[in-house]
Amino acid sequence: MQHTHGSVVRIRAESFMCWDVLEILPKPGLNVILGPNGNGKSSILCALCLGLGGNPKILMRSDKERDFIKHGHEKASILIELHNSTPGAKNFVIQRVIFQTAKSNVWYIDQKRSDKEAVGKLMKELNVQVENLCQFLPQHAMQDFARMSSQELLENTQKAVSGVELTRLHERLKNTGNSLQLRERDLSRLISERDQATVANRRIETEVRQFREFQRQKDVLQALQRKRIWKECECAREELRMAKTQKEDTEASFRAKKEASDPLLRDAEQANKRAHTAQEKNREMVNVIRNMATEANNKIRGVQEGARKIEDLERQFTEKRQEVLKRESQMKEVRRVIDAMKRQLQQFDGDALKASLDEHTRRHNQCTDQLEILEEELRALTRQSQALQQRDTAMTKELSALEDVNHQKLERMRQRFSQVVSTVLWLRENMHLFRHPVFEPMILTLTVRHPAWSKFVEFLLPERDLTAFLLEDYDDLTTFNEHVRRQKGWRVNALVISKSKQPFRAPKQIDAYRHLGFQHYISELVDAPETVLNYLCHQYKVHQIPVGDERSKELVERIVETCPEMRRFFTASDLYSISKSRYSGRTVSRCKQVPPAKWLTGAANRDAVRDKQDQLQKVRAEMDQLKERVGLKQKQLRDVQRLREESAAQRKALAEKRSSHSKLQSDIDMEERKLSHLESMDVDLDAEKRALAQAIAKVNDGRVAAVAALTDTFQKLDGVCLRKMQAEMGMDLWKKLAHDGEVRAAAFREEMNKLKVSTTTPPSTAP
Repeated sequence: MQHTHGSVVRIRAESFMCWDVLEILPKPGLNVILGPNGNGKSSILCALCLGLGGNPKILMRSDKERDFIKHGHEKASILIELHNSTPGAKNFVIQRVIFQTAKSNVWYIDQKRSDKEAVGKLMKELNVQVENLCQFLPQHAMQDFARMSSQELLENTQKAVSGVELTRLHERLKNTGNSLQLRERDLSRLISERDQATVANRRIETEVRQFREFQRQKDVLQALQRKRIWKECECAREELRMAKTQKEDTEASFRAKKEASDPLLRDAEQANKRAHTAQEKNREMVNVIRNMATEANNKIRGVQEGARKIEDLERQFTEKRQEVLKRESQMKEVRRVIDAMKRQLQQFDGDALKASLDEHTRRHNQCTDQLEILEEELRALTRQSQALQQRDTAMTKELSALEDVNHQKLERMRQRFSQVVSTVLWLRENMHLFRHPVFEPMILTLTVRHPAWSKFVEFLLPERDLTAFLLEDYDDLTTFNEHVRRQKGWRVNALVISKSKQPFRAPKQIDAYRHLGFQHYISELVDAPETVLNYLCHQYKVHQIPVGDERSKELVERIVETCPEMRRFFTASDLYSISKSRYSGRTVSRCKQVPPAKWLTGAANRDAVRDKQDQLQKVRAEMDQLKERVGLKQKQLRDVQRLREESAAQRKALAEKRSSHSKLQSDIDMEERKLSHLESMDVDLDAEKRALAQAIAKVNDGRVAAVAALTDTFQKLDGVCLRKMQAEMGMDLWKKLAHDGEVRAAAFREEMNKLKVSTTTPPSTAP
């Protein structure tokens, strides 16, 4: 069996995705590539697609070619050799070089510099179609392939199998079928038009017979119309004679009507003038009435103001009488208070009161001294407590900064994996859509216990797995793809992982390798959910890969000879892979330098976290002890304060008693002065009452004069209103006469207009 024309005979990739160097020589016919997840099967398809000029969007991994360059390298190279069945001709060799910094790629065809357009033209000649799902079907496009209709499947299969010629013939066949359908529709339309024309022809024959009959009747009508003209001329002469006679009669009637309407118009004009004069007089009377009404309102307000003055005078007298009664009551109460204070002044013993006051003053001073000592001790303890509290706050912040690195990881991912970050935020809000747990990418879920170990874990795991979402159920995967990939359009990786029934164990304890410089297995360096850790053990055997130091790097040859069970192991800076040739039996080792970590560097330092937690516990224990001492001092302080307050209360009571004697004496003097002042403020109510009567009489005289003037104003106002009513009645009469004259004159004008119209109307020409 031989290769067909244009089939792939060699694939070579360098620094591409997870491969340093990859070279595959496919056999004729079907080639099957098997292997576990993450070993580079999909990378071969990616190299085939990009090497044949395909768009990276087809692969649903990234829109940019430089993202397919292996981490830590500046460029990647893809070489595809296609079979050329032309006798004596060499195979087609297509090479594509992708650079990390340059925007465009470099293409070669048969080791000669070319471009993407030439590669596309060659692919078209060889019938290589990487965008045709029937020829190149990536894993993520299975759903799109399943949704293709039968017509689309047929067309894409023809393009994939036979190339342009069969596709062109198929298009020609479809166009011929469409043309045949159009011609059949045209034939049906012509037959229908013929039948309609036959029916129309029959209808036209009937119309022709009717038209000929119409022409005959039209000739007869024209003869009758010529006779009618002579008859109409004779009738018109008779009507002209009668119209002249009627015009003369109408003109005579018009002159008579005009002579009769002139006196009426003159009478209406005279009546309008008199009505206007009456209206002017009426307006003047309205102004007079308005002025008189204003004067009357002012006089009414004067009468009301007098009544308010009388009320104010009576209220002032009532207030003075109440003040006199209140003053007499105050004088009686002051006399009673003076007598009581004089009786109380006789009950004091001055010497005993002084001795008791001195004793309580001494006790109060002792308590004050004790309080000062206790308060100073309490302030010192408080300062110590505040210092410990500040240390506690600072250490808590440092511990939070060590532990909370998730947000920092998300911010670093946002520039490179913006869609992954968007999916993480969406998943945190929509976890209820899934039946089983959905794990965020391992960049976020993996916690490396020490920052120095991050580079080993990150170098071992490919970037697409670090950013992949892990699910436990295929139904959840369908739901995830529906919402994230189809609805949101985010290109992210998602994997379904199965739970392991048995735990993964290392073949030997790490203690067996400590003499070779190994301290931990990779699985011991990370903290992660059990499901994720099981996936790493199953997929990448992290429980079997030890991590060593500089000593293990020096003992590599010894490790290879004495530890055949080790397939891969890390030294301080390199990864060694050990394999055995199936043909020669020789043991071969490969070494790769481990670059610095890029994504897992934010892992918390567990040793630092534990140290900080121990320090924080010690500080809080000291704070608890100090809190007990502060509580004891506060209790002593409260007891001394209570004693000082009791002594101060008794001292205050004695001091109050001692000062009450002099206070009573001064109070008695003040009350006696108050009594003298009240006695000096006596008021003569009889004199006030006589003055009130005189003031009220004076106000009433003014009110009587205002009422008399108001009565006279009202009488004048009645006369003016009567004359106004008479003027309005006369004005209405003249208005009515003017209106009647105008109506009669309008009737005469209407009759004269009709006469004018009748005299100017031409005579009728009807037969």
